[in-house]
Amino acid sequence: MNTAPHLIATRNGHLGVIALNRPRARNALTLEMVDAFSSALEEFRNDDEVTSVVVKSTSAGTFCAGGDVRAIYQARQQGRHDEADSFFGREFALNECISRFPKPYVALIDGTCFGGGMGISVYGRHRIVGEAAILAMPETAIGYFPDVGASHFLNRLPVPTARFLALTGYQLSPADSIYTGLATHFVAGENHTEIEARMADREPIEDILRAVEGTPGESRLAQNIDVVERCFSTSRVSSIMDALRREPGAFALEAMQRLERAAPSSLNVTLELLERTAGMSLAECLAIEFDLARRVTRGRDFAEGIRALLVDKDRSPRWEEAQPSQA
Repeated sequence: MNTAPHLIATRNGHLGVIALNRPRARNALTLEMVDAFSSALEEFRNDDEVTSVVVKSTSAGTFCAGGDVRAIYQARQQGRHDEADSFFGREFALNECISRFPKPYVALIDGTCFGGGMGISVYGRHRIVGEAAILAMPETAIGYFPDVGASHFLNRLPVPTARFLALTGYQLSPADSIYTGLATHFVAGENHTEIEARMADREPIEDILRAVEGTPGESRLAQNIDVVERCFSTSRVSSIMDALRREPGAFALEAMQRLERAAPSSLNVTLELLERTAGMSLAECLAIEFDLARRVTRGRDFAEGIRALLVDKDRSPRWEEAQPSQA
């Protein structure tokens, strides 16, 4: 089977297993990993002995931190634009392939699942989170925007919730993930290996989940959804920030602080993207995101965001605009 050092694809009985294996980089997806992932899915789809597929991590505490944005930054800095563009094209093609995969596709998430990690999990029929799962689309904090089809899957949520998650990069707990529907089931992490073993014996995933599913506790997002609805009901960045300033409580304050740290250009681009793609198919959303990704990652704010977070690590980006414009 065509695998990469950082992605291990194997067959376990009737189960196809795709394991992310780049722990030092929190399983950030490289182009090589994306290609190996796509090849593995094709083999599993054509193998009649494989009845279902699982994607998981080999390391505790991390599922997938997203795409390897540092590699994209370096490619742009060195003028290797075709390489950077190719990553987005092939990653987004993988996301669409997962959405159309004809066999049960199960994501076992028990750790950080950001950005591109969402793209390889949210399109599966079963998105199973353990107690360590943290889901987020934090791209506005690095001068980028939520991609991998986020303009499609977030737009399936209530509009204020979609805006809140896309703009702030709020980190969803297991309970939050179930509440939003971005995850489908909560199963304690210690039981994830049991799921895999029973699937390998061709036991239907629905039967397994009935036996091992648990409850994730209270959702903080659900408890504060009225704040989200009041403050994110407008499509103007300035109006959202004004509403948050008037709102009492820690939840609104944290959301405000996240917006203040984000790139103003990214906030505007993200709001415009969500409005433009409302009601569109995944394929249409990915095509729009691809064109936008090529443009945004050539811009100064993306380079500055990566510099501040991953290169110099001073966490003090100097964005192009001092304040967000009125989108």
